[in-house]
Amino acid sequence: PRFGGYVRLSEPVLGFFVTGSSIDPMNGVFGPRLDSAAAKSALPPSLASTVGHGAYPHSHSGWTLAHVQKPGGRDHEWVLFDANFRERFACPGDSLIPSSGRRWSHLHRVSRVPPSEAEAAAAKTGGTEGGGGGGG
Repeated sequence: PRFGGYVRLSEPVLGFFVTGSSIDPMNGVFGPRLDSAAAKSALPPSLASTVGHGAYPHSHSGWTLAHVQKPGGRDHEWVLFDANFRERFACPGDSLIPSSGRRWSHLHRVSRVPPSEAEAAAAKTGGTEGGGGGGG
């Protein structure tokens, strides 16, 4: 199967559409984009302070797609956070759009977002405990 075309952009996009996941809350529209200033009021502080090209809240599930600094603070990566801001999947890169599905990996690390921040942010964004199942 063929995949891996490319696109050239000069600025971040308004949103993304994800489909084909067996994790239903992950499928759908992510956006509109929150720049780093808007992210400070909508995301947990420990996550908002690391936003690069933007954060894209899901239209209804509470999940968030965000371009953030990797733990350790050097490079950036795209991360899918569930409704409780647990890091579920990541794709390395500093591009304005994330790579295709095969470049994503399931995460098995402790989330950078402390539980107290995640609970407060989930209450603001409408996240729920049922936002996609167990931790990553």
